[in-house]
Amino acid sequence: MASQVAEADRALGARYDVGEELNADFRNSERGTRITHRRNELFQAGTGVFTIGSCFAESIRKALDANGYAARPRYQDLDIDVATQMAGPLQHINYYTTFSIRQEIERVLDGLGPEPIQLPVKPGKWKVLFQEWEALWQDPLRHGVVALTEEGILDVMAKVDAITRDALERADAFVITLGLIESWVDTVTGRHVWSSKVRNVSPEPDRFAFHLSNYQENYDNIRWVCQTISDRFPGKPIVLTVSPVGLLSTFSGRDIVVANTYSKSVLRAVAGAIDGEFANVTYWPSYEFAMSTDIYVEDGRHVLPEGVQYIVGSFLGAHASVEGATP
Repeated sequence: MASQVAEADRALGARYDVGEELNADFRNSERGTRITHRRNELFQAGTGVFTIGSCFAESIRKALDANGYAARPRYQDLDIDVATQMAGPLQHINYYTTFSIRQEIERVLDGLGPEPIQLPVKPGKWKVLFQEWEALWQDPLRHGVVALTEEGILDVMAKVDAITRDALERADAFVITLGLIESWVDTVTGRHVWSSKVRNVSPEPDRFAFHLSNYQENYDNIRWVCQTISDRFPGKPIVLTVSPVGLLSTFSGRDIVVANTYSKSVLRAVAGAIDGEFANVTYWPSYEFAMSTDIYVEDGRHVLPEGVQYIVGSFLGAHASVEGATP
């Protein structure tokens, strides 16, 4: 891992320096491309890590797995009928907003699951995915959890509940990735659905209302999540990070670049506040690293594989045991 990080360090043009002292002078930051982080062992070799959050959480999960850590939940292990059921089209269920993250933790620990919604399959992505299906049932709170029948969706929802609960209970550490602040609310249930795409394919689109969340709401959500995990699983470390993946589009009425900066700024402020309140919470600067250099693929939003590897490798170098840092 150390050699991979050093190689990526040169290729990406930015770096983390891990040690005992933090740089407090911008003149020593090499024009903002050098980020320092204090060494603090949080993980042992082979640690089971529960990951949740935006699509960048999927990248973190894969990188952790590749480096000898048991990243969960493993949605690919679900026993479902792939001809009539699906749970995450990329073997990952995205939780883009803090509302979604909180709802998921509440749901699997306290049994607060929603009713599924029946949707027609309209042309576009869903028609491609489900081919001959004329209608489907969807878990409105989870990305890509769908089935052909009501019985089938209730079955897959229960199985996702179970595998997520098991992942929480078996975890030695938790990594939470904050994605965005734009959300869609089901006005019938008051719950935040996983994406605007629920509205786009619904026969009742007016049932869903756009919500631009503020600092206080996001702070309350993540504070609740961290407090709940800390109460249920005392002493286990929680890592907060802000996804460097930008908004694809905005419903806020702002320019997309302005909207994305505002979104990340709110979440970064929330993560910083929570990091300062909880002794077992650590902030990891994935977003800062992405902003200090260009680590994106051609779309300008998603992070290069070597960028993800570098961010996770540096994280392990800072927080894994000596044995675990170089598996």
